[in-house]
Amino acid sequence: MLRSSYHSDEVSFLLTDLSGHSLELGLREREQAIAAGRNYAEMLPIEFAPSEQYLAVFEALLEQFAEQIAEHVGVLTEMAFAARRGRPVLVSLARAGTPVGILMRRWALFARDEQVPHYSVSIVRGRGIDRTALDHITARHDPASVLFVDGWTGKGAIATELTDALAAYAAAGGASLPGDLAVIADPGHCATLFGTRQDIVVPSACLNSTVCGLVGRRTVAGRLRGRSLGDVRWPARGHRDPGRVRPAQPASGQAGRRRGDAGAAAATAVAGPDPPRLPRHA
Repeated sequence: MLRSSYHSDEVSFLLTDLSGHSLELGLREREQAIAAGRNYAEMLPIEFAPSEQYLAVFEALLEQFAEQIAEHVGVLTEMAFAARRGRPVLVSLARAGTPVGILMRRWALFARDEQVPHYSVSIVRGRGIDRTALDHITARHDPASVLFVDGWTGKGAIATELTDALAAYAAAGGASLPGDLAVIADPGHCATLFGTRQDIVVPSACLNSTVCGLVGRRTVAGRLRGRSLGDVRWPARGHRDPGRVRPAQPASGQAGRRRGDAGAAAATAVAGPDPPRLPRHA
């Protein structure tokens, strides 16, 4: 199973490790390839370790939005329990959904003392979802308990892709899975479960692989591994190997510093009792 900088009990990445393959391309090269008809997911952008200035922007956003995010995570998690009759199985869409799934799992542990299963799988626009990953999940859990999680919605491209992919999976003999999507922010009005429909800043969106377990963007792996979908664990340049990096801090990781605030309890819940700080890179 794919390694990451998250604690192993917080998420199981059902992705293929393609770190040994050279898939990173510069912006101009990727634009030329896409213009020539190549799928965007067959290549990866170069991701660098964030600079101190970039991290400062993240810290400022975190200070401003952590309590809102914490409250929305709490609302979303309670909705998830209600929608799945108290036994949700979180399946986050890598990568943006992964930190959200982890925060929801932390809320469930804090508020309900419940250990919620959490997997992260790959989905690609125009190519569908990783059916091998879905087979793995449905062999271990009631398909009706599965709840797909993402960070936010925009024009609804991923929500539409998910609906189509799940229909194709069922038509091919797979289990019938619920297609409702859970997100923190749903300004596009595309999700069934949401913390808010305001277009708020989700701080984890700013840090790419740094806050997503040092996991690279999803990519089509068929040409390399004979599979339909996969992913690349490719640490950003300047990062150390995920096995030796302290867990990256999710969106609300520094919340709860200010005591007496209305959102302090919720922020502490999603941050965990002793949240690790983001690793500082040269």
